[in-house]
Amino acid sequence: MRMSSENIIPRWNIMPKHMPSFTTHLEQYVYASNYVMRKDVLDIGSGEGYGPQILSYGANKIDVIDKSPRSLMRAKAKNYYCPVEFHEMDLEEQFLLGSWDVIVALQILEHLNDPETVVELCRTYLREGGILIFGLPHMMPAEDHKRLYKAKDVLNLFKDFSDIDLHIHDRKIISRDQHYRGIKSYVGIAYK
Repeated sequence: MRMSSENIIPRWNIMPKHMPSFTTHLEQYVYASNYVMRKDVLDIGSGEGYGPQILSYGANKIDVIDKSPRSLMRAKAKNYYCPVEFHEMDLEEQFLLGSWDVIVALQILEHLNDPETVVELCRTYLREGGILIFGLPHMMPAEDHKRLYKAKDVLNLFKDFSDIDLHIHDRKIISRDQHYRGIKSYVGIAYK
């Protein structure tokens, strides 16, 4: 089974290689959890469900989108602390109809051929005053990354929002694997 760093099953025999990306992903969900208290949330590209599980501690309701039936099956097996609905769909082909206070898009946009359209759909389906919480890797080549992002690219991606907070998450990692030295990612909020 091929595994990307954002979609893994934490078993100790495979975890060390993916640990830096996995922990970064979880940290971004903890960051997002600060903004979902009593909110209706859409989480796109949720993978195995670890992120929505974190968000469920405060959210009112969560809709989860992922294109992988296997990931959704694993996500459904987790315990959540608010109502959660699961939707199997490919964001490149369709988008869930509805409206949300918060949309979470962590480590997903770099996997899309047309992230601009997905970001615009997110803006459209956010309620007035809603926020899009995003996370993107900084210039991290990977087999399944369709785009690489610098800060100016991230700002341009969210240019149609009324405001944006952008943070650089920088990690100093000691590793023999060149891929994980100095992992940097962007995390932020785009305001409707």
